[in-house]
Amino acid sequence: MSGGERALTGTIKGPLGSIPPTNKSFRLRATAFFLFAPDTAKLVGERVYFDLFTMFQQIGILEAVVAVGTQFPAGGVVEINQREPGVKRVVA
Repeated sequence: MSGGERALTGTIKGPLGSIPPTNKSFRLRATAFFLFAPDTAKLVGERVYFDLFTMFQQIGILEAVVAVGTQFPAGGVVEINQREPGVKRVVA
């Protein structure tokens, strides 16, 4: 990847909440922001952004997650029940 883009990669070898491991790999574009305490170099947080739908598709669970209207994370911040308009299917 070029410029400021970074890749988030991994293999699902353990459960994702109630979803059993798929042993499938994923590769996503990602970005991270590091938060520092004011006027210091003390790291106080990190925020990583990536496309959860693409990850679910690559590890083979997107259709199942959408079918049951799963909320992620558990307890429900993001309801996963439809693809965002304009988002194209990625074939891994």
